Amino acid sequence: MAFPSHLPLPLSSVPGSASAHDVERRPEDRVRNFINQLLETTIDELMKPDGRPFVQLKRRSNRGDFFINPHNAALEARGEDAPITYSWPGDTAYEAWRFTVSIRVLGVIADALRRNVTTSKRYRIIPTDPIYFGSQHVVDTLVDDIAYTIGVDRGALHVTAAAKGLVAGNCSLVLRSGKILDIGAAAEDFLVPNAEDIDNIIIPETRWVLIVEKEAIFHRLTRGHHHNSSEAGKGIIITGKGYPDINTRAFIRLLSETTSVLRDPPRFCALVDSDPDGMAIVSTYKYGSMKQAHDNARLNVPGIHWLGLRTSDVVSGAEPHGDEALMRLSIRDRKKAIAILKNNPVFAEDGPEPRWRSELQQMLMLNLKAETEVLNDRDGGLQGWIDQRLGKYL
Repeated sequence: MAFPSHLPLPLSSVPGSASAHDVERRPEDRVRNFINQLLETTIDELMKPDGRPFVQLKRRSNRGDFFINPHNAALEARGEDAPITYSWPGDTAYEAWRFTVSIRVLGVIADALRRNVTTSKRYRIIPTDPIYFGSQHVVDTLVDDIAYTIGVDRGALHVTAAAKGLVAGNCSLVLRSGKILDIGAAAEDFLVPNAEDIDNIIIPETRWVLIVEKEAIFHRLTRGHHHNSSEAGKGIIITGKGYPDINTRAFIRLLSETTSVLRDPPRFCALVDSDPDGMAIVSTYKYGSMKQAHDNARLNVPGIHWLGLRTSDVVSGAEPHGDEALMRLSIRDRKKAIAILKNNPVFAEDGPEPRWRSELQQMLMLNLKAETEVLNDRDGGLQGWIDQRLGKYL
């Protein structure tokens, strides 16, 4: 019987790993036990003349009834788990391929646990076996399914997403390794670190945290040292480079939890484009995404304020005979806005954000959108506009 060579090795020899009768002490122990049991079952099946090794996982359904949890303001979903079984050689080539991919990912997890390191899904798994995976989505889905099946957060698997977001401003990060990253004194912008690698965040005299949609806006502000010289006070600027990845959301959540105990905690604000995607992005930070409804409770930041850009900000400053910054909604934009209004309870008529709902409706009615860059050419420029808006929240 042909069989993939990337089987995860037993983890029973790892110091601190769980035995068969003691597997609930730590999340990592539960992961080790799952992998060990899978390996035992696989070997048993291989010893049979007609054996069929298999990987059985659970997938959390996000196609159920979406709602806003009143206790944590997270967008969540009710739905039944979907059992998934991949066997070898499988009934189809696709099933055999999914089994092979599952075994390969579990092998990477086992290796990371054995070496007690955290590995990246993007830069560690895919490049080693590109013929297996093909896309990042395959790995992301498998890691989600494995974590949910075992009942642990993805951090317990020691496999994380590659850094995407950027952070600059008035703070220092104390890592669990003992290393200190002085963000404020850095000459370059930092990639947002893995939240699970951070032991503490030191935030002296920080009055605001500004989350911006675009990397270009982030660089414009940080290169102008706006986070140190703003009239509104010192602050921190973060970008998720469009729709935020889980790592960036986790970092902002940790930052929010760390600052919430301060006597005068900073205000968290978001600046996005005046278009349907911008509204979806700010909603993702504050309530979470529909796609990741099962993770929103540990990632959303309910205290985020929507700074703009609003349709009224653009129209009120537009030239009488037209403004190049004003653009018509594309067919995709209109479909996006309609889908959000129809499906996302955050934007529902009786939802928690009536102003957001009204904003999307105005976009559709006026058939207009605008990018944040429009503020560069207005009185006071982008920085002056931000100072003025932040002043209303401080």
